[in-house]
Amino acid sequence: ATSVLLAGNVLDTGSANVTDRGFVYGTAINPTLATATKVAIGSGKGGYNKSITGLIPATTYHYKAYAISSIDTSYGGDSSFTTLEIVGPILTLTSSFTPFTTCAGSASEEQSFKVSGTNLVGGITVTAPSGFEVSTTSGVGYAASQVLNPTAGSVNETTLFIRISATATGTLGTNLEINSPDATLRNVSVNGTSNPSPAQPVISI
Repeated sequence: ATSVLLAGNVLDTGSANVTDRGFVYGTAINPTLATATKVAIGSGKGGYNKSITGLIPATTYHYKAYAISSIDTSYGGDSSFTTLEIVGPILTLTSSFTPFTTCAGSASEEQSFKVSGTNLVGGITVTAPSGFEVSTTSGVGYAASQVLNPTAGSVNETTLFIRISATATGTLGTNLEINSPDATLRNVSVNGTSNPSPAQPVISI
């Protein structure tokens, strides 16, 4: 997390009025008004709290309560907290392809691969390379791309299928890609050949 709720309490003001109270915080131990960030929260005796935002992830901060009166400045003891590391979207692509082959006019045999994702902020787009097509169902539903929508920020391991399309011709080879907003693109090489269709025999009578 990049925010924290700090709470303090002025228990006794003695004979002097507390004119300023709050917290000081920073990354060094024993922060003071002179060396750290000040967060003022009212005056007088009693409890107070405030949410501090904009903190750096995965960082240890030290803080103290302070109270300023007409006599002096008093501090509470040094305390610390550590903000959590922010983990972005993670995509996983598992595959083991062999070269595809077919004849023009016919789709190739399909091969499967698996995709998953965590900490997602959007869907996973699976994009086939030129001349190929992908599907989430064996044998049907093929298209140039597919979108896997997350549930609660995750896409469980999902099996997809890829093949050379019936309209492709020649030598084919580039990357199958999976992507999602704010995630690092993942890809794997896919290659194959769509050979010319065999000439049909000519029969004369």
